[in-house]
Amino acid sequence: MKLQVKFSLYNAITKIAIILVLGAIILFSLDRIAYNQLDNRLIKKKGKIIKNLNDAEIDSLLSNEQSFTDYNILKEEFIILTDIPDNQVDSSAKIITEKREIEGDIEFYRILNYKFLYHTNWYKLELGESMTAMQSIKNS
Repeated sequence: MKLQVKFSLYNAITKIAIILVLGAIILFSLDRIAYNQLDNRLIKKKGKIIKNLNDAEIDSLLSNEQSFTDYNILKEEFIILTDIPDNQVDSSAKIITEKREIEGDIEFYRILNYKFLYHTNWYKLELGESMTAMQSIKNS
């Protein structure tokens, strides 16, 4: 084989390898970026909700029940506020992905669980967004 053919073959193979590696990196990083974007949106919502809480609002939300649940009409987002036992140690926020059933529809949600102390009572706030929201982030 001529040297020129060997160089051409080497160039073609290295270009294909570089394109495949970069393509794989982009695909894997898109998932991570989409998860981070969804997590950041949940954290911002948590901040807004906690900032706007007051005694009257908590009392009206939890009236005669131990929890408050609300979700949008398409069931893409939900919020749950629950009164929990007062023997909690610290405030903690965790973000998880799990299946939830809302009015018979089962979907995967990215959920922020946050336990917090408001005056003398402990509450658990759950904010969730459907994983279909993550697909829309990936596609945009």
